[in-house]
Order: sequence, then C-alpha cells, then structure tokens
Amino acid sequence: MNRTLLGLFLALGLLACPTTDRPADDDDTTSTDDDDSAPADDDDSAPADDDDDDDGGCPEGTHVGDLVVTTEQEALAWADEHDRIDGTLRIDDSSLTDLDAFACLRQVGGNLEMRSNAQLPVVDLPLLEEVGGSMDIKLNPALESVSTPELTTVGDQLTVDACPQLVLLEMPGLLETGGWLAIHANGVLESLELPGLTLVGGDFWIEYNDALATLELPALEAVGGDFLVWGNPALDPAAIQKLLDRIDVGGEVDVHDNGP
Repeated sequence: MNRTLLGLFLALGLLACPTTDRPADDDDTTSTDDDDSAPADDDDSAPADDDDDDDGGCPEGTHVGDLVVTTEQEALAWADEHDRIDGTLRIDDSSLTDLDAFACLRQVGGNLEMRSNAQLPVVDLPLLEEVGGSMDIKLNPALESVSTPELTTVGDQLTVDACPQLVLLEMPGLLETGGWLAIHANGVLESLELPGLTLVGGDFWIEYNDALATLELPALEAVGGDFLVWGNPALDPAAIQKLLDRIDVGGEVDVHDNGP
C-alpha cells in the first residue's frame, strides 16, 4: 500500500472516532462555578449572617447592694455590665426622660422605687421578671404609661399613686403580690386590667381614681387583707360586687362612694 492510501485511511479513522464532552465546561458539575452548591454564597446556610439568635446584646451581671439613680450617666454606667440588682433600685427626683438604660433589667432583689420624676413620661421595663420587695410608682407628674410585660411577681406591695397623667398600666404577666395592691389618685386612668393576677397577699386598695370605669381581674382568686374600693365616681358598683362574689377576702370589705 502506497503512502497516499495509508494517509487517507488514517484520516478517515480519526474522523470516525467519537469525541467526549469536557466536564470543566459544564457549570452544573463544577462546584466552584455553581452558586447552588456553594454554601459560602448562600445566605440561608451562613449562620454568621443570621440575626435570629441575637440576644439583643444584654450583659449578664448582678449589682451588689442598693442602686440610686438620678442622672442618665448613672443609669448608663449600671447598664454597661448588669442585668440584675440584688438590693433596692431607687429612681427618685431624677432628671431622666426615659428608662432606656434599664431595657435589660431582669430582676430587682429588693424594692423598686420610682418617685417624683418630673420629666419621665414612660416606664418601660420589657425584660423585668421579678421584684423581690415592694414596687412603688408614685408622684410622677408626667408619667403616661407603665409597661412590664414579663413581670410575674412582686414580693411585697405594689403601689401606683398620684400619677395624674397615667393612662396605661400594662402588667399582663403579673401573677401575685405578696403585700397590698394600691391604685390611688390617678386621675385619668380609665381601666385597670391585670389578666393574670391570681393573688393579692395584703389589702386590695382602689381609691380616688376619678376616671376609672373598668376593673378587669378575671383570674383573681383571693385577697389576703381588706378589700377597700371607694371614691371612684366612674366605677359601677355592680361590677365591684360581681368581683367580690367570686373571690375570697381575708379581711374587711369597705366599698362606698363609687359610681351611680
């Protein structure tokens, strides 16, 4: 066979050989080019980008002893390292216009006192769960609302007194007070709603609230001391009696000078 025929046969053989695809050109099989299989590019699988587990940045620490706060600087100094106080927290005659520095406050072992704060319109303590002693909110002329949604227990008495602009008292989680419950001389408060409250360990004392027309205490079972409701001209006596008919009262009952 001459060289010309041999070259022709070889050329025909090469043309007849099948070719194979190169996987390097196929994006579906190349993990580096395929965004669907690259977890580094997938925000759904990148926990570092997921804020759902963010705790809000609250510190964990207990302030030992009592704490007296009259300025924003003092409040912020506490907030840098603490979320609890094992003594009494006293905010009296302060210059505070908000309680944002106490947004992480979870527990007060002693009393919580907020008195005569001329510029404080809102008491908002979203994480507060327990006050070991008394809780006293009194003589705050600008105060319009109190909100403690997580508060379950006040170890001693709970007093809200002489806050003439108060329109909202929100304590949906409160289960019991160890001492009295006193709501006194809050001129524009129209409704007292404590849906979780089951026990008042001391006196139940509601007086001189000019606009108070509603008592919503559906879970209340017992008052350990006296039941004292008077001087509330908008409060229906029938509603008071309906409450009395279903609870146990350990002391005396004194109801007078309420609505028509």
